[in-house]
Amino acid sequence: EAEILSDTKESKLQKKCKSVSKNCKTDVAVLTISKGLDYTDLDNYVRTFAKEKGYAYDSSSSEADYIVYVIDMKSRAVRVVTSGKAKSDISQSDLQSIIDKTTSTLSDGNYYKACVKYTDITQKLLSTSKTYKLYLYMPIKLLISFAWQKLFTIIWQKSDKSHRFETEAVLDLRTLLSCYVSHYR
Repeated sequence: EAEILSDTKESKLQKKCKSVSKNCKTDVAVLTISKGLDYTDLDNYVRTFAKEKGYAYDSSSSEADYIVYVIDMKSRAVRVVTSGKAKSDISQSDLQSIIDKTTSTLSDGNYYKACVKYTDITQKLLSTSKTYKLYLYMPIKLLISFAWQKLFTIIWQKSDKSHRFETEAVLDLRTLLSCYVSHYR
């Protein structure tokens, strides 16, 4: 409504939102207005808008599933309003993080880039795609699988050796896991 995006960028953003909505099984939208609303009034406006537009990814759900990134150009307010799955799956700190990570881009006047950041973050928070979940944290998963493979190979090769070796293997695993834990704290 605020006409802050060119027709081309608006079209690209709509396609991106549809794609993310499909992956997340939740309506993902961007709303730009010039109403001068803030906080609760802005949230209420978005909820009414979502209801009027029929946002509800899954019609069998008891509550509409949506997340809307709203920019009010008149009040300069930015909010993320959620309902249903998005409301239960995304914490308040994650919602604030979306705003924090997009505010500087908005301040620079790059509204399209800020909206794309929002959709990317939302996808990471809500994605139900099996492929996405499979590749999420892949380096960590590979490290863990390598450690287990090495441990089992060593134990298998030395299975006929003394009990002393088994103790060393367990200590090596403890060392590896403690390094892993200390690295990701």
